[in-house]
Amino acid sequence: MLCCGAGGGGSDPDSAKFKVIESRWNVQQKSQLGEGGFGTVYLAKSTKSGKTRACKAMRLACALDREDFRNEVMILKKISTHKNICHLVDSDEDAR
Repeated sequence: MLCCGAGGGGSDPDSAKFKVIESRWNVQQKSQLGEGGFGTVYLAKSTKSGKTRACKAMRLACALDREDFRNEVMILKKISTHKNICHLVDSDEDAR
């Protein structure tokens, strides 16, 4: 699962960055799994099924980064059955 436009840096505790997905996912911000150049990965639990997944909260500084995010989502949707690639469950982006 990817969440675009999370803004901020690192382990920012501001839950506002997850507003776009809060009706579908409960992001456990204290359960940070990792961090990279484009964002931070957290545990998230589906409000519908209760399944736990990874949520990558992206930090996108410019329009080109947003376009790269959209392209990554499109590609992941097309190859969702490949055994060596993470399966995309959901994606969303905020207005930032």
